[in-house]
Amino acid sequence: MTLTASGHEVLVAGSIAEAMVHLRKNPLVDLVVLDNQFGLEKGFGLIAEIRRLKFLNDIPLTVYTDTRDRDVVRRYLELGVQGFHLKPYKVETLLAELQRAHAKGRLESLIEPAEVACRRLKVTLEQYAGLLNSGAGAAEECCQTVRRLLLSADDSRVSMAFRTMAKQLNQLGVHIIEKLGAQAEDELRRTEYSACTETLGTIDNVAMFLRRRALDYLAVGNSVVNGVPGGTLVPFGQRKTQQAPTPSVLRDNSIAPYVRAILSQPIGSFGTQSILRIMEAPFAGGELTPSGYNWINHPSVLLWFDVISWLHGVENYVDSDVVSMLESLRGFESTMEAVLNRSESNTVPEGFEVDYKFAVKKLGVTKGAILVAAGRIARGGLNGNIPLSLLRQHAIVLMLIGFEFARLLKVTLPHKVAIAALLDKIGLWTVALNEPLLAALALARTQHVSSAVEAEEEVLGISFGAAGALWIKAAGVSNDALYMDTARGTSSVQENGVTVALVQAVKQLALAASHGDTASLNVVADAMRAPDYPLWETLKRHAVPLPAEPLELVELILPMAKSVVWISEQMLGMRSNS
Repeated sequence: MTLTASGHEVLVAGSIAEAMVHLRKNPLVDLVVLDNQFGLEKGFGLIAEIRRLKFLNDIPLTVYTDTRDRDVVRRYLELGVQGFHLKPYKVETLLAELQRAHAKGRLESLIEPAEVACRRLKVTLEQYAGLLNSGAGAAEECCQTVRRLLLSADDSRVSMAFRTMAKQLNQLGVHIIEKLGAQAEDELRRTEYSACTETLGTIDNVAMFLRRRALDYLAVGNSVVNGVPGGTLVPFGQRKTQQAPTPSVLRDNSIAPYVRAILSQPIGSFGTQSILRIMEAPFAGGELTPSGYNWINHPSVLLWFDVISWLHGVENYVDSDVVSMLESLRGFESTMEAVLNRSESNTVPEGFEVDYKFAVKKLGVTKGAILVAAGRIARGGLNGNIPLSLLRQHAIVLMLIGFEFARLLKVTLPHKVAIAALLDKIGLWTVALNEPLLAALALARTQHVSSAVEAEEEVLGISFGAAGALWIKAAGVSNDALYMDTARGTSSVQENGVTVALVQAVKQLALAASHGDTASLNVVADAMRAPDYPLWETLKRHAVPLPAEPLELVELILPMAKSVVWISEQMLGMRSNS
């Protein structure tokens, strides 16, 4: 509590085994603060485990305990701990211990500071970022090679792989990899295959850290990719206290989980020149090139456009049309059962086969068609390394909130708002399918420029919205100017102002609800409660009557947004009991 309140990041362990899991995932921690007593275990045991590992044996340790036993004190001092203190914990003592740990320069000895490495290698920071990416790729490739050879008798190939990796990373000033490689080699020689596998996992985590650091040097920013699954390897130094998010920050961070997932994968080395070559391919002078036209022929993009066309014609559908589409969605029964149970007081018995005719009659043709569209997006598409489920969920949440919000406001043709909200992300979806790395870089860059559009134009040469409008036109989805307006995020046509403003509000709600925390929803809710909120102003300007006061509407919108996220999780198999 003391360290966290002072702006530091803390990992907590209740046993020696748990502590070692943390340290293997996070080998760059600055300080270990341990107790003499871990349940039935002693702090001596943790120190012994730490000292056994080459890449951790120099980590600073300090002991806090309530024991005054001289033998215990002497034993810790003989083990070489940095400090030994009696409880209770004191703020100034803890912070002083952390400062002493920093002063030892352990991190700098494991990974050379960028400015020092650049001077030594005579390269620019941007060039050094490319080298770090290549080094991360080499580390990942080495781990894959060693895993294949774990049970082979060819020790020479394993040793060669480790030494080649260590040599390349040492040249870049990344010395922790050499220690990790030596540790893994020792474990292999002793046939400790489980321990070796754990060490390889630590190398993978360091490689993730190097990629994130390289992106930071490219001004893409660590703020978005911080917290990559598999390890929080950012040094645990002094941090600024995180402030509550604002609507603009939420907007820029809308697909942050997707960014983390893409940038944490072993994509391979990439440099600025290769990125520039990709950038020139799909767009030229604000127009689609042949390559740009090819991008919309991706099966998942075509499916998205087909879903939009399906929703566009919903006014002409009857019950049987929607029932037929629901029946074509394989494995959708459990989702429909969950939705009915959530929306109806009389629940469907578990294991009971869902009657789609009954469901459509209960929900209505239009809402049934909306669920069909969401289900088709959830189930249609590709599997593989690209974490599409994150983008699919965001699209489904946008569409469902758009529809429900429009119904709440009694907007005519609420399904059009759902389509518009879906099309708001068509540009991002298309880029992410064809060039996931570019999409992730553009999204990450939003943390360091004044607007998302500026970031997208820097990386792609065009914004996602402008690209989406071009693709809508090229695909011949509809001549409806509303869809072009919402894709661009603008309102060039006067009568579309209400829908465009509504979609902007939906984007904020969808993002806040997807964050899954009350604080994010409260930020958006507080903004929406203000009388001068842009949506209310736009509705007033267009003489659109509200069914209730804004304050009352906001109280209805918040639980609805949470429910929509829950439904999206059901559709995508992200089962949630909340």
